[in-house]
Amino acid sequence: MAYRFVPVFNPGANSGIDFGKVDTEIMYDNLINKFSYGNMELPDVYLDETNRRLSYNLRTIFGRLANEFIAEGNNEKAVEVLDFAMDIMPSEKFGYNYFLFGIIDAYYRAGALDQARELTNDFADLLDDELLYFEGLSRSDKKRAKNEWQTDLQFYQMLFRNIQTHDNENTQSFYQRYLAAANSFQNN
Repeated sequence: MAYRFVPVFNPGANSGIDFGKVDTEIMYDNLINKFSYGNMELPDVYLDETNRRLSYNLRTIFGRLANEFIAEGNNEKAVEVLDFAMDIMPSEKFGYNYFLFGIIDAYYRAGALDQARELTNDFADLLDDELLYFEGLSRSDKKRAKNEWQTDLQFYQMLFRNIQTHDNENTQSFYQRYLAAANSFQNN
């Protein structure tokens, strides 16, 4: 879970935020077998805001490892890694946020449609609830909360792009769901 500088040329090193190369077997062993997560998944273990925020990096790390397994053609191992990540960082405790998109995308790419769809729908349920709350605010309060509801709409769009890319079967119905949620924010 740390970068190590080595004198090896990596032609894909400048692609996006994923610098360098992942040694999947070493990273897998470190994340699954060696690292101690301190029972953070247990409902009665309290994590303050700082610890919860630090754990979001783990979601990114697990997503990256899963994507490397997918690139190697090992979808089964990718799904195992993603399932482990969701077991130790369940959404019920760690929430639905930007750092979950890598997990959802990797589930789709690994062919684990059930897990990807479940996370997507649960995330969208949360967004529906939040947007319904914002919709009920007065015009001035809605204006003050603009950053929050715009972020929710952006997250909805990101979920839709994932579905559009990986799940044609559900593209139209999810798009209609998004439109229904976004409708009252069109002129704000």
